[in-house]
Amino acid sequence: MKISIGIDISKKKCDYCVINGRGRVLERGQYLNTRKDAGRCARTLLAKYGGTGNCTAACETTANMNT
Repeated sequence: MKISIGIDISKKKCDYCVINGRGRVLERGQYLNTRKDAGRCARTLLAKYGGTGNCTAACETTANMNT
């Protein structure tokens, strides 16, 4: 089944939501807006949902990533 991940980037934190092909929310969460935490979240989500073979992620374009 298709999995979609949406990421909303704010100045200090990021929110994400994972939904399946039927629109059911599978998971919601937050992480700090740093490269370290973004990488950690990406690795975690990839481990959980990346093996489905049908997972896409999208985030808004921004220049607000903190280091």
